[in-house]
Amino acid sequence: MKKYLTWVIMICFIVSTIFIGSACKTETTAEETVEEAVEETATEETEEKEEEKEEEVVEKNFEGMELNVFLPAVQVNECLPPLVSEFEEKFGVKVTFDSLGSEEYIQKAALELASGADAHDAFYCMGGSMGQWAAKNWMEPLDEYINGMSEEEAQEYDISDILEGSLNGGNFGGVQYGLPTFSAAVLMYFRIDYLEQAGIESPPTTWEELEEACKKLADIGIPGIAMRGQQGMYGNLWHFPMILYGYGGHYFANYPDDLHPAVNTPVWIDSVERFARLMTEYGPSGVESFYYEDIALAVQQGDVGIWIDGAPLIAVYNDPEVSESNGKIGFSICPAGPEGAYPPNISHYWTMNPNSKKKELAWEFIRWATSKEILLAEATGDYDNPLIANSRSSVFSDSTFIQQNDYDYGYGTWAQAFSDSLAIADPTYIPPIEEFPEMAEIISAAISSVMAGSSAEEELDEAQQLIDDILSESGRY
Repeated sequence: MKKYLTWVIMICFIVSTIFIGSACKTETTAEETVEEAVEETATEETEEKEEEKEEEVVEKNFEGMELNVFLPAVQVNECLPPLVSEFEEKFGVKVTFDSLGSEEYIQKAALELASGADAHDAFYCMGGSMGQWAAKNWMEPLDEYINGMSEEEAQEYDISDILEGSLNGGNFGGVQYGLPTFSAAVLMYFRIDYLEQAGIESPPTTWEELEEACKKLADIGIPGIAMRGQQGMYGNLWHFPMILYGYGGHYFANYPDDLHPAVNTPVWIDSVERFARLMTEYGPSGVESFYYEDIALAVQQGDVGIWIDGAPLIAVYNDPEVSESNGKIGFSICPAGPEGAYPPNISHYWTMNPNSKKKELAWEFIRWATSKEILLAEATGDYDNPLIANSRSSVFSDSTFIQQNDYDYGYGTWAQAFSDSLAIADPTYIPPIEEFPEMAEIISAAISSVMAGSSAEEELDEAQQLIDDILSESGRY
């Protein structure tokens, strides 16, 4: 019996051992199966990511494509094409630039965009046209492309480095249509020696002080002030709003909510009269028809004490070969009114044709053309006319740029005055509505008439009625 029990116990032990071993093996197999599944999933995810990267590379493989770019005959037309080989080599493409004079370009670009054609993929849009182009959906929104940049691309591009006013000038209704490549503002320039001779201890900071300075300059036989008097949106209507805005005037009742015109109010009448008085009583002979070339000639000949015009014109004013004013110029922001200083400013933008079949490549071009590297190269390169009217703050702080553009003759530097002016510039200095060019012609003609001796009140009453007709017929109210 004992022998029998011993055999039973032995048999049970063996069976238990086999069962436990089997269970352990099953457990081990299950663990191995889980581990294999995890490894397989990780491998699949890695492969998927690799495929996504490959797809991204494929998307940016533009090998053999041609990008057609349309631009006016402005500074960027001189500075950018010599640099484009870098872009072409990077993407294996050919960039073709088509260019026309500014006025012809504006007309031709509008015709192409209005027709829905895709002859050009990227367009250069000057600030005065942005409102019209946006209203007519002639530009591809860029937000998707901007937000779609990788973390590395976004960090390299650094959109926060773009001057805020310049960037905002390409934004309509919260949509970014263009990225700036050019930003200009005016400065108040003055002959340091003339101010000293006239007993003017410091440059004027308000319009009242400017008029007093003009009187003192007149006493020593020097015309006090030169601004653009020629008719047109970039003539007298480029400079006049400095005064208007400074005294609290506006084009509309309450832009953008109420676009009824407000061009015959007391502040308008006073501002037009002030502008006309400064120009006709204290300006050089013929200043009523001056454009920027005429101001430059007066400066070069030493025929004006104070002048207000574009910051990018400094090289012309200070040209040692032809300018009597070379080395004698001071710099400041424009005078202020009770509501502050309002320097005229305008930015130009690279935009995308919404009908282009090469939008990804067009975006790469826009991103490249407005990058830190390229805008610095355009501003500091060996050009007859470098693109110093820049839209990036990093350019203004660059040591090479500062060295090339110091121009410090005792009243601060040109670069600092320009940077200060851009910092306070309003991107809606030119109201971004498509009717404004037509409005501008009416108002500008009224200002010219006042300079010729007509009543400001009567001219502005007539302008008010004409503009009211335009805006009501276009459905603005």
